[in-house]
Amino acid sequence: MAKNTFLKWIEDEARDYERRKAVPKKKKEEQSQKKEEQSQISDAVLKLVNVTKELTRNIEECGIRYITYEEINRVEDAIDAVVEETKLAHQTHTCDSGEHKGQTLRAFWSDYVRPDHPEAFKEKSNDRP
Repeated sequence: MAKNTFLKWIEDEARDYERRKAVPKKKKEEQSQKKEEQSQISDAVLKLVNVTKELTRNIEECGIRYITYEEINRVEDAIDAVVEETKLAHQTHTCDSGEHKGQTLRAFWSDYVRPDHPEAFKEKSNDRP
């Protein structure tokens, strides 16, 4: 009977050991996931968020009358950096009338889309000799 108790104790200790050994792995996995989540935010996106936050704070504090062109320009520059970094594209637009009737052009006025979106404007390369 003592043998069974001893074997049971060994098995319990082995399970406890495995459980304790697994805990640091879980912590390391969680830490690596947190690092991956943090690294998904690029410097350009972070700058855009901060510049936009500063602009909206100024609007709240001083009103729209005191917003400067420089602040608007910084927001536009930050947006351009994010668009370039993420390779966002303009949508396509097919002209219905006028001298460009039937041509597919870039719709500058429309929202940006991901480059793999079916409506994304594709640049035509001029690699002809």
